Amino acid sequence: MGAGEFITLIVLYVAMLACVFFLYSFLEKPKLSRKEVPKEWPKVTVAVPVHNGAECLAKTLQHVVKLDYPKDKLQILVIENGKSTDNSFEIAKSFAAKYPNITAISLEKGGKGHAMNHALSIAEGEFFVSLDDDSYAARESLKNMLAYFADPSVMAVTPALKVYNPKTLLQHVQRAEYALGIFLRESFSALNSIHITPGAFTAYRKSFFDAHGGFDDNNITEDMEVAMRIQHLGYRIENAIDAPVFTESPARFKELKQQRLRWYLGFLENIINYKSLFNIRKHGILAAFVLPLAFVSIFFAAFAMAFLSYQVYKGTAILAGGLHNMGISALSTLGHLGASNISILLTPTPILVIAAIVLSVSVFSIYSAMNRSKDSFIGLLKSYFAFLMFYSLLYATFWFFVFNAKLFGKEFRFGGVIWKNSIINRVRSAGMQS
Repeated sequence: MGAGEFITLIVLYVAMLACVFFLYSFLEKPKLSRKEVPKEWPKVTVAVPVHNGAECLAKTLQHVVKLDYPKDKLQILVIENGKSTDNSFEIAKSFAAKYPNITAISLEKGGKGHAMNHALSIAEGEFFVSLDDDSYAARESLKNMLAYFADPSVMAVTPALKVYNPKTLLQHVQRAEYALGIFLRESFSALNSIHITPGAFTAYRKSFFDAHGGFDDNNITEDMEVAMRIQHLGYRIENAIDAPVFTESPARFKELKQQRLRWYLGFLENIINYKSLFNIRKHGILAAFVLPLAFVSIFFAAFAMAFLSYQVYKGTAILAGGLHNMGISALSTLGHLGASNISILLTPTPILVIAAIVLSVSVFSIYSAMNRSKDSFIGLLKSYFAFLMFYSLLYATFWFFVFNAKLFGKEFRFGGVIWKNSIINRVRSAGMQS
């Protein structure tokens, strides 16, 4: 067995253990026993930060005003920040003129964290909900999420995030990725291991921010920072799988690359800031399994990219050399090799057996998540096929860009936040100071 096959076997074995463990956690999580409808619903503040979001903002606000929740208990703050160059603020003002519980605010300073902190400073709600300007909450989602706050240790509740109306191949890949995310977040909640609270309609206890400070407005993934801070302080984050929220996903590679560059760079930097989360005695499964597995997946992604590049180079060299030296006879040789490879693929090797187990468990996991979130798995099949074909390559490619940015990046702008924390910049800065 070659080194490549050996590492592939290890990857699949770890994936199999993870799949089975997370599926068991998902199935064992007790369903929330909802209490009777409260006599008086608590006041809730929904904050919608927007910057050049005119394309989706009106639709986002239309869904907010249709939430199944008492209007006198719902404060909606639309915060345009960074001086948008489109008509985002005009749309916000038009909704504020029509609905008394909507307030439109414009801030000169950009950055989502800054906008959210301004919203916190004037929020009247006992609970505070963040809502991206391109995401649409279902009517029942807010009430379903608030039920989880019956546990006083719960400081945040995440929704079942889904891709809205996928059209391109990349959006279908993301649709299946988000469906897998619904399953994983539900599993993580059973293990008290959620470490990301998405900007698309996560609900928080406002008292948490009052006691421990607002959003980090210098952080490129401020929602991830809050989640890790909640875990660091020993509180819980729950997941409401019956609270669907639909979000517009990037349709083109350039947009998706920019999104993932922010997400993955933010993960690396936040996990360094909260390295205490690796304390197994305090954080249990999160420290012992969930976070280490995330780093293992990064390593395997890097290995997969390097191994694939080597195989492509090797195959191209063999093909070019064979055609040059052997002429047409090389084609028959290649054909024979192709037939041999097909026969190898049909042989029940340990790699194929474990791969089949991983695939079967993952399909059943997503089916279970779709069933529990009252969605159709059949409608997801096309997206799942695209996911199987392309996600691993995309994931490895994005991490290649992340490693390059972390090592050599000069400056990246994510909204109103400037990132320039690369290794090369720090070395230059240290050299200038010395």
